[in-house]
This record gives sequence, structure tokens and C-alpha cells, in this order.
Amino acid sequence: MYQNLNQKQACVFYAIRDWCIQRVCGLNPDPFFLYVNGGAGTGKSHLIKCIHSEASKILSRLPANAEEADISNPTVLLTSFTGTAAFSINGSTLHSLLKLPRSLNPPIQGLGNQLDEVRSELMNAEIIVIDEISMVSKPLFAYVDARLKQIKGTQRPFGGMSVLAVGDFYQLPPVRQSKPLCVYDPEQIDLWQEHFQMITLTEIMRQKDDVAFAEMLNRIRVKEKTDELSQCDRDLLSQAVTAPEECPIEVLHIYATNKNVESHNTDTLKKLHSNIIIITADDFQKDKRTGRMARRDKPFTGGRNDLPDTLNVAEGARVMLTRNLDTLNGLVNGAFGILIKVVRSENDGHIIKLGLRMDNRQPMRHNRSANAASDDLVYIERAEESLKFKGADLDEKKIYANPEVTAALQTMRQASVEEMMPLLQVRETASRPDTLTLIHHNTEGLPSHISDIKSHHEMCLADVLCLTESHLQGSFVADSLHLDGYTMFKRNRHVSYTNFPQMASRSGGGVVVYLRNHFQVQVKQYLHNVTDLEFLVLKVQAPFPALIAVVYRPPDYSLAPFMQNLVSLLDSLEIMDCHPIIVCGDFNENQLQSGRKQILEQFQSRGYSQLITSATTDKNTLLDLIFISQPQQSLYSGVLRTYYSYHNPVFCVLSSSQS
Repeated sequence: MYQNLNQKQACVFYAIRDWCIQRVCGLNPDPFFLYVNGGAGTGKSHLIKCIHSEASKILSRLPANAEEADISNPTVLLTSFTGTAAFSINGSTLHSLLKLPRSLNPPIQGLGNQLDEVRSELMNAEIIVIDEISMVSKPLFAYVDARLKQIKGTQRPFGGMSVLAVGDFYQLPPVRQSKPLCVYDPEQIDLWQEHFQMITLTEIMRQKDDVAFAEMLNRIRVKEKTDELSQCDRDLLSQAVTAPEECPIEVLHIYATNKNVESHNTDTLKKLHSNIIIITADDFQKDKRTGRMARRDKPFTGGRNDLPDTLNVAEGARVMLTRNLDTLNGLVNGAFGILIKVVRSENDGHIIKLGLRMDNRQPMRHNRSANAASDDLVYIERAEESLKFKGADLDEKKIYANPEVTAALQTMRQASVEEMMPLLQVRETASRPDTLTLIHHNTEGLPSHISDIKSHHEMCLADVLCLTESHLQGSFVADSLHLDGYTMFKRNRHVSYTNFPQMASRSGGGVVVYLRNHFQVQVKQYLHNVTDLEFLVLKVQAPFPALIAVVYRPPDYSLAPFMQNLVSLLDSLEIMDCHPIIVCGDFNENQLQSGRKQILEQFQSRGYSQLITSATTDKNTLLDLIFISQPQQSLYSGVLRTYYSYHNPVFCVLSSSQS
């Protein structure tokens, strides 16, 4: 799942992952308020799933410090305005999750007796994700803010929670609202401009067959009213238009008005089915004679926002729900199925239930409704059958972007997430022939993570890729462990210890180096007096002369014998008389902790500098180090990001012209 993230998606993913790590480590980062913008096919939903999975995993460690916390409650809330969108991301509607009233008119209503229950359910929540943000109105957004403040017991914005808003303001606007959330309205509470920063996804991530159409949709998405459609886009749109009489009668149709929908549904039902049943609404009113509620002979005439007065159905007909009945089980507005059974009362033959076989039946296995039976049908008391369909005309005058949205997005603050991939930011420099890019990473198992390494956006930029904890055994190396364009060198744990057989016999450990094929190199696996150390030395002769050593110190390897072997290693490197000397690895000596650091002192006494200054692990420790004998040759250095290891990679870019 994570391997498919493109560069921009990965930057957003790692920015939020970093925030979660800081939160778990007790660094108390400020809440983030991010808006992920993007048109059709740019991977917004996929990004949501990746963030939800990773953030939930990391933040689940927070309650370990609070005995009263229930780790079964969610740390990341997935929400949307509509039931269909909520179901597609395995989330909830904002209204159902936060117990919001149907009417959002002020004053804002509290939760009353429900407060303790909702607070208990959401006590662990740190992040709320709101998909389909374009449909969220300003009053609804203000209600979400107020509700979260009430639940969390603080007046900080959104109750101190972080908010990830996702969607496209060029798509569906708020229902019955004049201005989208991103457009300033002096008559409404504005929580958007004050808090949110935007990140825009632009790369089309859909399958190859969909790319051209998705790219065309994204051009139309930002088209101004005065702009002309290109002939190519006009032709592509025209290909998607089919006259009504040429459309198969059973396919989905979409109309602009409910009146047209009802007319089409009635005609289609008559053509496809003869067993049509007319169901009238069960409307009741008080009987003046008895004082009791009695069913009316004729239903009330409802308004446009009410359920229909009558419903024409037929067993075997395709149906679509137009109300959210049970979001958890997928009975949401827009869900499709087939009407299988009409259930009548045994007393008077009155229709009491409709049995539907939903297209998506998987969720029902998790939590079947109370009315469900063993026949795999979902029984509901009320449903609307509303077959909609594909447009029959193309009016170019109506194809243009909302200019207010365009203006609002152009002035919106941009979130800076590119720093999550620092090596990509200096790619132009790192690709120069007079530079060498070195990356070290504790992989916690190369066979388990080789596909992650191959898909990493920055690992492929390394000239020298040094890996510790390779977990390789024996002399055989599977083809899958080779990287295109690189030569692989390895030294397993079992050949690294002469005087500590108990260490040599343990699984894990080991070091691997991948070097670009065109580099000329001598490999040194055995050095004088280096008898008990997991290491590998490469003497690079061209095109960038350097002496590179990678070292791994297991956390339970005593410092005294390790230091004895490290000193012998450094003595041998100096005898080779090749500079710069770069020694990288996982030394399991936390440079961020106070107290004496003997490994660091040994290197510094020999004139080395340590390049990495920020934490390299998920517990905010600095264990992965790069020492260099000629620090003036280092142009850039820092920490990269990964999701699959406890350790993050570290890198440096060296220049031969700075020696």
C-alpha cells in the first residue's frame, strides 16, 4: 500500500507520520491543520488509507502511559459528509460520529446526557480526517469545531485535535449554501483561512486507460469561464456523451432534477417489470373520536425534502438507497442492490418490509442488521428507488471553474512538506559527477523490506547504499535482493565474531553495501586485529576516491570489546592512506542523551566529525551515525524517512572539489 505513494503523497504521509512520532515521544507538537487538494485520480483516497493505517498504529502507543485509557478506541477518526464517501473509506458521517443535529442553526446545541458516552468513545482521538470537504458548509464546520471542543474539554481550535481535510472545492459545493468553505464570508464564522494550509496533489495515479480522461477532467476543473475548450478535450468529452435513446435501459442514468428522475424510473419500471407494486406512505394522524393515532387512507403530500408519498417497486428491480440507514454496514445514500422480496403483514397484508440483496454484501458479515435473516437479504422498512443516469448533452458554456474558489485557493497558505525528502531537494547537486551520495539504513531485515527499498523515492539516488541488520544467512543471495545498476557486497553475522561464538550463532545482524556498477572498488572483509565486529570496508578508487566502512553494533554487545575492535578498524583505515574516510552505521550509542559517549569521543580524538544531528529512530534517539575524516567535503547531510523500520536512513552528499 505505502509503496505506491508518489513523491508528493509520500511527503504528506511522512509529515503526518513525523507528527505522530513526536506526539508519542512526548514532544507535544502543535496540532496540524492540512488541506489535501487534488482533482480526479490524484490518489486522495489512497493517501487517506495510508495515513489512517500508519497514524493509527503509531498513536495506539499513546494510551500506554495512561492506565485509564482504552486502546480499543480509535486514535484517527475517518469521516465524510455523505454516507457513500464515509463507507468507501470505512469511516462515519460527521453527523453520526459527532451526534450533530439535522438543523445547524444557532445556538449550537450541546450533547447533554450523551456527552460522557461520546467522550468515552473519542477520548483517544488525536486526528480527524474529513473527506469530501467541499460539501462541508461553514455552519457545519463551526459545529464540528464546537463539538470537538465540548468532547475534549478545551477551547483550543477543534478541541486540540489535528485536522486533515481532503477533497476538491471545484466539485460538489455545500448543500443549500452559497459559498464553499474556502471562500471567505464575513457573515459566517471562518475557521478555514485562519488555520489551514494547502497541499495540492497533481500526479494522476489511476490505471493507464483512465489517465487521459482524468487529465482532461483536471483541465476542465480549473478552466475559467472565458477559456475555450481545446479540440482534443472537446472530442474526448463528446465520446463520453450518449443520447438517451441509445443508452441501454438498465444502466445507471443521471438527471438534473428529481422530476426527470421520477419520470425515467416510472417508465423504466413499466418496461422491465409487470409485477409492479405501489406502496403508499404510512402517515398517521389523531382520530378525533378515539384520541388515538390512526393510519390515513391517503398519505400527506410531502415537500421536496420529505420521503415520497408513494413508491413504485417490483421484485427483481434494481434499486438505490437515497438515505443513510446504516453507515457501518454500507446501507448509505447511493448504495445499490436488487429488490428480492416484498414482505406483507400476516394480519392485513400491509407491506411492512422490503428485502434487498445489496451489491456490496461483504460488510453485512461483520454486523448484520437486527432485521436480517438467514437468506442473505437486508430487510428495511423504508427505501427509495432512484435510478439515475449518464448525461445526454454537452453544453460548453456550463463547463468552468467557480472563480471564487480559484481566487481563494490562489491566496491560501501553502504547507511546506518537501523537507520530508531532503535528498530530493538537492538532487541536481547530488547528480553531479564530482559528488558522491552515501546512504546508511538499518533495515531490520533486508529480505523482508527489499521491495520497500526498491520503491523508496530517495534510496535510488545513492551511489553507495550501506545497510545494517541485513539478516542474511549463508552464501546464497536471492535474485530479488539485487538492485538494478548496483553491485552487492555482504558480510553476514556468523563470520563476524571469532571470540564470541554465542554472537556468531544468533540470527539477525549482518551488513550489506550496494555500489553503483561503474565504480571501481576493492573490498576489505578481514583486517588486522578486527576479530569481533560486524563490518565491511570498500576502498573506492574511481570516479570518487573514498574509503567507506559500514559498522553494526548489536545493542547487547558490550562496549569494551566493541571499542577494542573499533580502534583496530580505525587504525587499519588510516594505514590505507585514502581520504575521505567515511564510517557509517548503527552504533547503538544515543547521541541525544546526556553523559559520556565513548564511541563519539574515539572518532573525535582522530579528527572525525559526526554529521547527523537529529533523531533517527521512532523513539527519538540518535543511533545511526556518519563519521567523516574531512568534513569540509560534506555538502549536505541529514535524515530520510521510512515507514517499515524502527530506524530512519541517514545520508550525506560529498564533493571532491571541496577536499
